[in-house]
Parts: sequence; structure tokens; C-alpha cells
Amino acid sequence: MTIKPVVRIVDGKLVVKDRTILTNVSDNVIATSGASAWPMEGVFNHDNNYHVMSLGTLLEVRFLACFRFKLWWMAQQMGDKGRDIPLETQLLLVETKDGSNLESVVNGNEDNNVVYTMFLPLVDGPFKACLQGNVHDELELCLESGDIGTVGSTFVNSRNEELNCIAKVLK
Repeated sequence: MTIKPVVRIVDGKLVVKDRTILTNVSDNVIATSGASAWPMEGVFNHDNNYHVMSLGTLLEVRFLACFRFKLWWMAQQMGDKGRDIPLETQLLLVETKDGSNLESVVNGNEDNNVVYTMFLPLVDGPFKACLQGNVHDELELCLESGDIGTVGSTFVNSRNEELNCIAKVLK
């Protein structure tokens, strides 16, 4: 028996608990455990204090985005396409209902058909990160810093209940 990681990239798809979250995932996007961080050097071909990187295509997947629209204010927006994700998104909660029917049969619980995945761009020191969508329905990671040597990552977590997912990520 092979134990597969919960979050993985297979054939250009970001898969969480056998549910496809993103398609057309770029080769420079990797999935690792939450304890590891990866340097941004090598991902971008030039030094700059602002980079935008596509994480993959988000289509027909419901989400809730919390985004900054003023310096100290945040609002929420819901949608099901990458183009619906606003600029300066600080938290993205994605709901998927497809996937392995075997899981719900084994556990005898229909709630296992729904998986909530949270994307949380991390901030560290002078480093700022946010998410946004574009007209091609892609989810993009925006990195901004005055320091070209900054390293950072995006943390993704997945649970069967949305409030539990948010609580575990924010710990």
C-alpha cells in the first residue's frame, strides 16, 4: 500500500485529498510539507522587488476570498473562476466536492465529499505576499519586497470543515 501526500502536484494539477484544485500548474511550482520554505531565486529570471507568478488555473471551484481594499480594511468576495479573485487577496478558501467516492463509502460519512483548502500567502519581515486572479482564470502569487534576496512560501492546508481549516492554518 502506498501512502500519498495530501497535497501534491500530479500531471500539472494541484491535487488535495484526490480533488483537483488547480489545473495547468507551472513546472516551477512545487508542493512540500508545511515545515519547509523554498527560495524564490531560480523561479524568476531577473531580480526585482515585485514578481507575479501563476500557480495554475482555477475553474468551476467555489471559493471565498478575503482581500484588502484599503490600507486597514478587508472585504470578502465569492466566485468560481480565477478571474473572480480580487487583487490583494490575503486568504483564499476553496471548496471542492468531487474526488474519491471510495473515501465516503469507507467512512460511511457523506461530509467527506466536501474538502476545504485554504491558501494563505505568508508574510515575513520586509516580505509581502498576496494572491490575485487574472483574465485567463489563473491564480497568481504576488511577491513584493524591497530586498531582492527575500525568501518565502505559500502555506496550503486542507480539512473537511471550513472553520476547522481556517483555525488550523491561523495557529
